[in-house]
Amino acid sequence: MLDDPTHRRSLLNPSTPELTTRVNGAADLGGLSYLEKIAETKATQLRVASKNVENAVVFQQEQHQMARDAVNDAYSVFLKALDDRRAEVLRELNVIFTEKQVTVCCATYCCAAYIELGCGTEALYNIGSGS
Repeated sequence: MLDDPTHRRSLLNPSTPELTTRVNGAADLGGLSYLEKIAETKATQLRVASKNVENAVVFQQEQHQMARDAVNDAYSVFLKALDDRRAEVLRELNVIFTEKQVTVCCATYCCAAYIELGCGTEALYNIGSGS
């Protein structure tokens, strides 16, 4: 706009002829027409800029929602993986517990048999082997 050759430039001095020029006592209609065209152009540019901002906001909202969805999806995947791993560890723990419980029961049985029989270690080995 500063390079526009039709744009009238003048000093802010009331004695400047450009600012006070009258055509037959009426306002300079050519200048008003030019200003009206400039205003229309600016209004059009503002509408375009406003639409661009609107589009950018919508795009940003869509990107935000996509990012939220991606975070929620990743969270769901990791939560499922953790739940699967937890279930696996609990199964392993139950197997180990059962094995230890069987071992403790066998040891208790052997100790009780040893005490009842009042025998040496040979009898203890005989009880464990089933003979």
